[in-house]
Formats: sequence, C-alpha cells, structure tokens
Amino acid sequence: MISNFRWPVLLAAVFMIQAGCKDEPVTPSGGMEPRNAAVTAGASIATGGYTWTWKDGEQFSVYTTGASSNSNVKFGISSVASSGTSGTLSGTIRQTATGIHTFSAAYPYSSSAAANPSKYVITVPASQIAAASGIDRSAYVLVAAPVEKDIPATGDISISRMDFSSPLAVTKISFTSQRSFAAGERVTAVRFSVDREPDLAGLAYYDLTKTGSKPDIYAPSGSSILVSYPDDAGPLAAAGFDTWFTSFPFAINAAETYTITIYTDLQALKGTISAAGKISFAAGSVTTVPVTIGAGFETDTPLVGKSWIELPDVISGDGMRGKAYYAVMKDDKRARNYSILFDMSERLSLWVAYPLNRNLHLGTGRPDPDPWRYDTDGDIPISAQPNVISGTYGDYTKDNMSRGHQIPNADRNALKGDVAKQFIDAVYQTFVMTNVTPQKQNGFNQSVWSSLEGAIRSVANDASTPDQDTLYIVTGPLLSSDPIYTFIDGHPGYIKDKSNKDCRVPDGYFKVILWSKYYAGERKYDSVGFMFENKAYPSGTSYTTGQFSVSDVEEETGFNFFENLGLSASEMSAIKSTATWSSFTNRNTNPY
Repeated sequence: MISNFRWPVLLAAVFMIQAGCKDEPVTPSGGMEPRNAAVTAGASIATGGYTWTWKDGEQFSVYTTGASSNSNVKFGISSVASSGTSGTLSGTIRQTATGIHTFSAAYPYSSSAAANPSKYVITVPASQIAAASGIDRSAYVLVAAPVEKDIPATGDISISRMDFSSPLAVTKISFTSQRSFAAGERVTAVRFSVDREPDLAGLAYYDLTKTGSKPDIYAPSGSSILVSYPDDAGPLAAAGFDTWFTSFPFAINAAETYTITIYTDLQALKGTISAAGKISFAAGSVTTVPVTIGAGFETDTPLVGKSWIELPDVISGDGMRGKAYYAVMKDDKRARNYSILFDMSERLSLWVAYPLNRNLHLGTGRPDPDPWRYDTDGDIPISAQPNVISGTYGDYTKDNMSRGHQIPNADRNALKGDVAKQFIDAVYQTFVMTNVTPQKQNGFNQSVWSSLEGAIRSVANDASTPDQDTLYIVTGPLLSSDPIYTFIDGHPGYIKDKSNKDCRVPDGYFKVILWSKYYAGERKYDSVGFMFENKAYPSGTSYTTGQFSVSDVEEETGFNFFENLGLSASEMSAIKSTATWSSFTNRNTNPY
C-alpha cells in the first residue's frame, strides 16, 4: 500500500511525478468529461525537533496519482489559526476520470519541471519566507502523508485532513576555533564526509541558512556533503559559525570516524574526528555536531605524496590550491585526468599537468554545446573562479580575448566504445573555469598555439611510431611583474569577467612535453619546451618559432619539471636539453 511507503521513497516519487507533469489533460477512459474540481484539505504539522508554524498565502505542491492529469498543482494555505499551526489547503485540479485518486503534498511549492538528483534546491518568493528556529523554511521540505479519495463524477472534492512531517534530518555543525586565521579570512565551503559508505546514497540537500545570499548544497559522493558559499557570503573563519544541511536519516556509530574540511579564501584545513558515541541524524529533528578547529586540523594539500611524472615541484602555496581531477577514461576505468595549481587572487591556474596516451584519451569531435561551468567541488572557491561561463573576457570585439583551455578538450575527446558523440567523462572536466585563461584569439589561440597542440596530439596518436608510449605535458601562463596588457576598465594586466571581477591576462604561455618510451627493453625519456607571447602572430607563423629546451622554460617560470622521474642530476640535464621539436620527435631510434 502507498501508505506504507518510507518517506525517502515518497520524496523521490514526488519529484519523479513532478518531472513527468504534462500540460494537456489525459483523455478520459470512462464516461466522465474532464472538469475542474476544487480540492480542500485541513493541514496539520508534526516536525519533531522544533516548532513549525504556517502563515496565510504559503504555497504547496499537491501531487495526484490515479486518473488525474495534474501531477503538480499549486495550492495555497488560508485561514491559518492564531497559533499558526493549522489551516486549510485549497486549490483546483483537473479531473479526467472517476475512481480512487491518491493525493500527496510537499512544502514549499516548486514549479521546476525536473529535479537534479544530486542537488535539489526549491525556492519560493521572498514574501513567502518565514524564519523558524534559525532555519530558512523556504528551503526545507515537508511531505504530507498520502491520502486516498474516491472521486465522484460530479461535485467538488473535500479531503478532511493532510498531516505533514519531515522525511529529512537536519544537521547543524557548530564550529569554534583554536587556530589563528587572517583578518577577514572567510569560509568558502565546508565538506562533511563519513569515512565509510553508509546509507547516504540518494541524499537530497536543501539550503538552510537565513543569509541574504544562500549557499548551495552539493553531494560529491554518497557519503559526502558539501556546503559551498557564494561570493564573499561565507562566515569569518576566526569567529564561531554554524553550517546547516539536510539529508535522509543516517547514523555514525561510536568510534567511527568522520572528516570535516573547511575551505577558506586562503587555505583548506582538514580534520578527522572519532565519534565518542553514536550520533543519530533522525527525520524531522535537528542534530547538532560541535567541532573545534584545533591542532587536529591540518593544511589540506591534495597533491602531496603524488609521484605522477608530470607534476611540477611547486604544488601548493599561500592563496593557491593544488588539485587533481579524476574521471572515467576510454578503457572505462577511473583515473587521474589532470592536475592544477590554481592562484585564487589571479583567477587562473599557474600550471595544468596531465598524461596523454592514444589508447586512453584521444578521439574526435567536441561536445556541443560547450559545457562551460564552475568547479563546484569546494576545493577552489567559486568566487575565485572567473565567470566566463557565457561569453568571454572583456569586450570581445575590442579585446579579442577567448576562453583558452590549458588542457585542450581535444586531448580528452575519446568516445565511449567509439559511439558517436558519447564522449568519455574526462572531456567535460576540461570545460571548468579553473582550466580557462584569457588568450588572444586571432593570431594565437586559433593559429600558432592550436597548431602546437595538434602537433603534440599527432605524436601521441601515431600508431606507426616504434615503441610509442605516453606524453606528459605541463602548460601554463607566463606572468611578468610588468604586464604588457592595459585595459581601460581594469588594472594593468587585468581584464574584467562577466561578474566585473579582475582576471589576470597572461603575458605569454609555456608548454613542456616529456616523451616516455621503451627502447631496447629500457624506458627512455626525451623532452622539449615552448614559450610564446600572448599576442597575435602573423599568419602562417610556425609553432616551431617558440621552441626552447625544458631547462630554458624552468629558468623563465621558476618551476622544476619532471623531477618525479627520480634520475640523477646529469641524467635530468640530458633529458631537458632538447631545444628543437625536430630533434624531440626524431629520437625514436636513438633516444636518451
């Protein structure tokens, strides 16, 4: 019976019903003509951990299953009692057949045609928002128990009662700090992770803060919750603050561990906590988890300990975030996609590093349309990322700056089983804002730089090359202390994004490539580097005009490349000495 459904199942069904809503009535299967019928129902509330009150005019979604064509109808509440705990729901549905109909309801009303299973966000007009115990009720969901009603052929419909309760648990993490934070340092995100795979899969998340600019709640995995604050709206890190989220009910047992990461605009701190006793997160109640940011929290540097060949020697720093992206590749296995070192003040990555192999990464085509988006994993504040999701930097007609990929999407465009237009997951990660920089379009991005990227792919994709193996690539911007660009609406060296924020314009770009291959039963290496100004080059300019040795690029950038090979200084010097593309690509029979 539907009345025995678990609340999580009911909530999921509510959204699925809503997503299937159609505008046209279903043709009746009986003798009843379609008609509009008013429905009224008494409303009562039982939420558990705190008091809830209604107010006149609040709106609900009412869902019907059975012979009704209306899957989601806006209902209003009126005649609220002085206590605000009860009232009358009223609305109109279009009936198309007699028989048993099942009515369910959810608060607040949502007109969305579909729900994202990893991020349910329901909003109502500001006039509908009323605070209850520190929670913005417009973002909290209550569900009415299903009510069955026999629909007659004529007359209005009256349902005597609908009882609302919450299928979700409310969690409040209450932070205090024993650490020193910089003045004005703000929290940009908080991640809560249970260090196992508990019964958290399929969570629904809602914003529960009363701030004017509310954070988003994301579910990066089945046992992880991320609260991400928008531009400069997060709490000050040095002060005590609370983070709210909702989930389906779960529990952490005594002695089990959970991990909390606090991201700020300057750093990330990560701490693992062992539960002193069982912590229950029950439906309809608020569970407070006190957390002290103390000695047990350490700076989170995700790339520490990684021995990937392509990683440069600088992987973190003040105001910088190192990060590795993981995705499913051409062989259907999950692996590292690429890594970055993102500078939050300059709004770009100082380097992007990745392997390139024809058997894992390369294909043809490009997603259409381009799936540009923010990186919403929390590691890098959205407020620090450039906003060029739509359009590009500055005034394109005047400035001619494009959204330049650092790892090209074409380096990750393999197809799933060679099925047309079904790309591997890795290509979509190349369209995040952490991988983009302002790049001169005409004469550079679409000419000499693009030609270089194509030449590198040709080497990686050449099946005729003896013992061809893998290329390891690092690319990044060249940033001088005396920027060559001056924009009318920005500071020297900076251009505005679509949020009117200053974004650093590189003076140039570098790229270094290491070729790993087998020769006579041994693994051998060779490398070459490139550096270009970020400018329009004359038509027909060859990419070989920018060739340098890797040692030359190291001297210019201050980074040391490919040190994870673990070879001697003399061996590394020999590997990094190649200065021309021709000698680099013709070492097949005589590599180092």
